[in-house]
Amino acid sequence: TREDLINLNATPPPPIRKVVAASELNRVIAVDGFTSMLFLFDGGNGKLLSSRPLALTSGGRWHLAGYDERGHDLHLVVETAARKVIEAAKIDVLTGTDVIVPLPQLTEGVGIVYNPARDEIYIPYDNHPTVHVVDFGKGNSVHEIKIPAYGNDGSAVDAGNSLLYIASWAHGEVDIVDLEERKLVKRITGLGIIPHMFTLVFNPNSNLLYFPKGASAVNGAFGAAVTALDPVKEETKKVYTGWAPIDLVEVPSRGSFLVFNSEDQFAEVRM
Repeated sequence: TREDLINLNATPPPPIRKVVAASELNRVIAVDGFTSMLFLFDGGNGKLLSSRPLALTSGGRWHLAGYDERGHDLHLVVETAARKVIEAAKIDVLTGTDVIVPLPQLTEGVGIVYNPARDEIYIPYDNHPTVHVVDFGKGNSVHEIKIPAYGNDGSAVDAGNSLLYIASWAHGEVDIVDLEERKLVKRITGLGIIPHMFTLVFNPNSNLLYFPKGASAVNGAFGAAVTALDPVKEETKKVYTGWAPIDLVEVPSRGSFLVFNSEDQFAEVRM
């Protein structure tokens, strides 16, 4: 497919093709949202083993919420080209038993994340002061958690304490949501978060949140550090990288995370 170059001063779209390494299966899982197809490759030699169609709407924007190694389940959320969030899916890559849940069609879902401890997907929105919970463990039900503002485009899960952290650029805050009660418990304001930084990670070893303040699709500003936030003390400090941090990837087995720039470098950070 081909698209002409246009002004990209807007929330950048996530890739419509998703690739996940399923190390427990020695497989590589690939999803093509243009054709709504799932592909399974051998993790050793890269050969295609199988493919099948998915009963999800083709095109638009496909969000990768997460992959659960225990059930070999891929969790996806589909957003149309008109920016309406329409479907959440739990895809069993081995058996083909898929669960697809319709959504209320709010616009511009961002920071979508999966919580394996509760078998839930969380969908914050850039345009709405709300978070939708898709609970696959309890009847594939959909619940709404009201939060104070819009601009919610980064989230992280503290699975051990059933907490959801949501970064919002509306007032530069982080909202803390109790997932057991499904309600807002606290806001930490004045953090200087700007649109659209997307990335927020939680380190259960240090109980700190990490996010890049400067990466923005809207104003072109780029910082050169990662901010570490203690959500209990509400204190921040910086990890200087020397270049703009574009994405953060958790490495639970090492108690650290990787910080990537937009070109050819990454750093491993422990705090």
